[in-house]
Amino acid sequence: MSEDERRSRSNLFSAEGDIPFLIPDQSIELIAGYEKLGGYDAKTDRYYPFHGKADRADVLTIGRGHVISGFDKITRRFTGGLTLQQVNDLFAADLQPRARQLRKITGFWNINQFASALCGFYNCEAEWLPPSSVLTHHKRGEFQKAAEAMLAYHVVHDYDSKGQIIRTRSLRGLWRRQGSQALLYLTGNVIVADTTPKEQQLFAALATAGVSPTWPVFD
Repeated sequence: MSEDERRSRSNLFSAEGDIPFLIPDQSIELIAGYEKLGGYDAKTDRYYPFHGKADRADVLTIGRGHVISGFDKITRRFTGGLTLQQVNDLFAADLQPRARQLRKITGFWNINQFASALCGFYNCEAEWLPPSSVLTHHKRGEFQKAAEAMLAYHVVHDYDSKGQIIRTRSLRGLWRRQGSQALLYLTGNVIVADTTPKEQQLFAALATAGVSPTWPVFD
């Protein structure tokens, strides 16, 4: 897609009231690159409702985490499955509430920053909620520092039965994903680092954009 086409499809600033946000293609591309789809049937080349391993026994989802509602079941809305384009269109619709909330929190954007922030807000809301350093630097116009701060969100905590943190771990998958979001934020480019060569390409591109982080030790 050309830059002119991206701009024409990304009317982010005038979206008010009931006018839907046009979710940036880069957001869908990045999230899709790190989150694999379930429920695929190769014979029909379509995606169907399925039960995810982490979901409750009574929960079915389709596409990128869309929960099948009682209304969906009654109307048999998804009985025929969805094409990949329909999966992405449904996901864009599901992202609308987050897009509206994010726009109110941040106040001003360019398309690359919004696309990146929407990915981060979808995966970890705390990354873009006050008093996060990412949001603080962004509002100050310190965009390289905001991108660097995104890379801090690569850790997970393990807790004991009393809710106390007993271990903090750095995950390579999160490091790569946050790096992809940082690059998108600064340049508008999407590199999904699902292999070591892609990881090297991603962080070389980040260095060119002015971000050269200290690498963590991964668990």
